[in-house]
Amino acid sequence: MIKLLVTFFSIFMVNSALAGTVNVSDEDAKFLINKFYSTYVLVEYEGNHISLDRVSAPNWGTPKFINKLKKDYDYDCEDNDCYGVYALRTGAQDGEGASGITNITPRSNGWYRVNYRDMGWKGVTDVKVVGINRIPKLDDYKFVSSNVK
Repeated sequence: MIKLLVTFFSIFMVNSALAGTVNVSDEDAKFLINKFYSTYVLVEYEGNHISLDRVSAPNWGTPKFINKLKKDYDYDCEDNDCYGVYALRTGAQDGEGASGITNITPRSNGWYRVNYRDMGWKGVTDVKVVGINRIPKLDDYKFVSSNVK
């Protein structure tokens, strides 16, 4: 009986490992980054916009990514599920010009360099993408630079 349990547990662990983190194609990673930035990060705040919330956040990122966004939220948060998606942009308050991604360049170990315009300001943020159960997820980010127009 013990051998049967050990065998079952071993098979379960191998399957769990295979279902865990996997490499993501550059095409899938770029699609995820573009979609996340255009939906939540580089959006115009006039009128209605979509906010990242506790229901949608796990569809986009790993728990590590989500917790980092929570820590980067700088304001009062009533329900403990507020996300500082602005940490993925330049921090510019005002600017003239359009916002959007201008280039995404693969780096190493799942990292991608995201070049973008934020209300006309140039910005660069590195974003890490991993595959969880074969689904691309944002896993980490670090702001690189912001340049004058």
